[in-house]
Amino acid sequence: MELEQNVKKRKDFTLILSVIEMFLCNGVIYFTMLGNGAIVSKIFTTITVLSLLMFAKSCYNKYYILRLTLYITLYGILSILYSWYDFGRTMDPTMWVSFGTFMSTILYFAIASECEVKKKTAHFVLIGGIMSAFLYPFGYYILKLDTTGYLTLGFSNPNLTGMYIAQSMLYLLIGFFVIKKIRYKAILVILFVQNYQLLQKTEARNAIFVVLFAIVVSILAFIRNRKQYSKPLIYFISIFPFVFAMVYLYLINLIEKRNWFSFLVSEGKSLHSRQGIWMTVIGNLEGIHWLVGDYFRLRGNMHNTHMTLMGSYGIIGMLFIVYFMYYIMCTVNEKSKSYKQAICLIGFFGTIIMGMGEAALFYGSMGMYVMACSYLILARYNWDEDKVLEENDENSSDKYDIQGQEYRQKLNGDRPLF
Repeated sequence: MELEQNVKKRKDFTLILSVIEMFLCNGVIYFTMLGNGAIVSKIFTTITVLSLLMFAKSCYNKYYILRLTLYITLYGILSILYSWYDFGRTMDPTMWVSFGTFMSTILYFAIASECEVKKKTAHFVLIGGIMSAFLYPFGYYILKLDTTGYLTLGFSNPNLTGMYIAQSMLYLLIGFFVIKKIRYKAILVILFVQNYQLLQKTEARNAIFVVLFAIVVSILAFIRNRKQYSKPLIYFISIFPFVFAMVYLYLINLIEKRNWFSFLVSEGKSLHSRQGIWMTVIGNLEGIHWLVGDYFRLRGNMHNTHMTLMGSYGIIGMLFIVYFMYYIMCTVNEKSKSYKQAICLIGFFGTIIMGMGEAALFYGSMGMYVMACSYLILARYNWDEDKVLEENDENSSDKYDIQGQEYRQKLNGDRPLF
């Protein structure tokens, strides 16, 4: 009896923290739009503390992920200390803020890949993500934010705004395939269209590309009833932003190829703006700094997740994180038992792909990693066993989905999607 009570308490602890995290994440979006940086900073501190609590709860007995996270932490600290020693200046305490954001992201990735997800937790996470999609139309149509020029809604730049809107749209996409009630599906479609119109106003084309990519892959997963993705695809996604940067730097000087990268000039920047930033990273890494990075000189937003990681922590650090992301995605992917879980994982894929034009996932984005990891949490829950989101009346699409699923299984079997 006592054991059952302890188990129940642990489940409630995970649920409570998940609910708090999602509301805090929505708070970051809302108060950012209002321009209240002080509250946003306090929310970020709270999220960081909660990440430590959730990591202790979810991963204390997961020895491999625990060791891997510890190795990344120690490596990051040693890399920073070496850069400080080589730089030869007084250590500034504020330099650890960026490292705190980075480690919060790593902790959340580890939590999401290992935590036990129950029905209520999955429901609250999905509802919290869908709620965030109401904030952008509210800010634009009610608060009348950014009625001219590129849409920012109070964020630092339209690319970052586009990434947040895209992430909320991915929640709507997941909800469309997960929720059975047709009237709720209709609301999600309307909200999706509204947010897509705002996304176009940001002209953040990497975010637009991710949304279109997620729609296409989700439809394929649904039609073909694919439950898992191949490991080569997962590895390619984990390293994609770096591959994109290298291809960009190689092709940017070829005049006939420049139009391929037109989406990077949506803010009125020259087509070579990313080239200058990324060449700064490559040009300033000398000697051993190629391996361990130069945190003091190259710490900052390099507008690409992997280039930012390489500048701060070197090639070793970047490859360490690539393997880490590959591992957690494979962990979640292997436990997927339905196309609905596979669609949830697409949200995380999309967040990584958006890193080709912004480094917000690892640098300077308060709350974005929470939203990204929420896709992993949703992907760990078997939605086919869920009964709360179903509707046993004539308006339910469940009976049609069951018939379609049986047909898709008969037609396609259980092969991976890619």
